[in-house]
Amino acid sequence: MRSYISRLSVVASIFILSIGVGILVTQEGGRVPLLPGQVALTPGVHEFTWSPDGKSIAYVSTQSGQSEIWVVSSGGGPSKRTTSNGAQKKQPHWSADGKWSAFVAVQPRGAGDIELVPADGGDTANLTESAGEHRNPA
Repeated sequence: MRSYISRLSVVASIFILSIGVGILVTQEGGRVPLLPGQVALTPGVHEFTWSPDGKSIAYVSTQSGQSEIWVVSSGGGPSKRTTSNGAQKKQPHWSADGKWSAFVAVQPRGAGDIELVPADGGDTANLTESAGEHRNPA
């Protein structure tokens, strides 16, 4: 019985030590990398997409009181709002070079237009201003 308890305490010590080392290694200087599940479970986040280089995540959120596109580093940290107009946003998608983000902006008339915004924010450009329903920018 004594041998069993000492083995159990050694295993428990190794387990606790490995958890501590794992936490130190994954925090990368205090920044915990985001997991897709963490982004998906964040209140107000409706849709998200990874940048082509995997360093950023663009997502749709209502945290500002209206539907907007936000970008956050995949390593964690503060988010940056890249859009600021009143249209409801959905289906964000990065350009191949990661410099732009396209998304569907639902207009007051109910149809969706595809708009483009620089990855670091700025003025949006409407690419499909028409009466038709546009979606799934690629």
